[in-house]
Parts: sequence; structure tokens; C-alpha cells
Amino acid sequence: MASMGHYYGIYSEEKEKESLSTLFCREKQIYTLSKLSA
Repeated sequence: MASMGHYYGIYSEEKEKESLSTLFCREKQIYTLSKLSA
């Protein structure tokens, strides 16, 4: 059962990283678009 909790901790950490990089990519896209339209 302890291993399951450990696995879940790694999984949620990966998910967090994934959402952070997705957010970063989106921010970069918006920034690029605003620079292009300016």
C-alpha cells in the first residue's frame, strides 16, 4: 500500500510538471502572437 502512495506521488508530480510546461507553452504562444500583431 505504501508503494501505491509513492507511485501516486510521482504521478501527481509528473502531472504538475506537464501542466506547467503546457501553461508555459501557451504563454509563449500568446507572447509571440502579440509581438507579431504589434
